[in-house]
Amino acid sequence: MKRFLFITLNLLLILSSFSCNLRKEETYRKSEFLMDTIVTITVVSDSEKKAGDAMDKAFAEIKRLGQLLNSFSPP
Repeated sequence: MKRFLFITLNLLLILSSFSCNLRKEETYRKSEFLMDTIVTITVVSDSEKKAGDAMDKAFAEIKRLGQLLNSFSPP
């Protein structure tokens, strides 16, 4: 009986924690052709603006690294 009660309470606790997320998170994707390949970045965020900013910063960093590592074109 104690075991059943323990399991039931744990399940209720776990299920209730899923309903606490009031913000709806969405998945955002963006692809660009960088470093001779298609690079796709996926971001999960509750804000399209935050996701876009994060993806833009990530692509800018990949571009910066591509310029540093590319031995065929001058810096």
